[in-house]
Amino acid sequence: MTAQEKRVGTLELMNYNGRLTGTLTNAHAIPGAAPIVQASISQGMLVINTEEIDETIVPWNMTLTGEGKGLLQLAFKGHEMTFQITRISWQENEESSETGK
Repeated sequence: MTAQEKRVGTLELMNYNGRLTGTLTNAHAIPGAAPIVQASISQGMLVINTEEIDETIVPWNMTLTGEGKGLLQLAFKGHEMTFQITRISWQENEESSETGK
């Protein structure tokens, strides 16, 4: 995930036993990862809910804008944030985490 061309977090999506799940890391500058506790498709967008450490449920909307690219939007009224997302490999993610880029 990027904001103003700077990497700010990681959205990891996976299929686990036929269910979409994963984690969202550093979207709120909080250490650790927030698990995706619910995911569905509605009106052409992926709607996900993450659970924060204090058990708060946080809604997100993801839309694709091209091959391997999209937008991830925080869906809280009055606290809207939008992040650019780009699909990268696990290796690219690890290398980027090590270099900070």
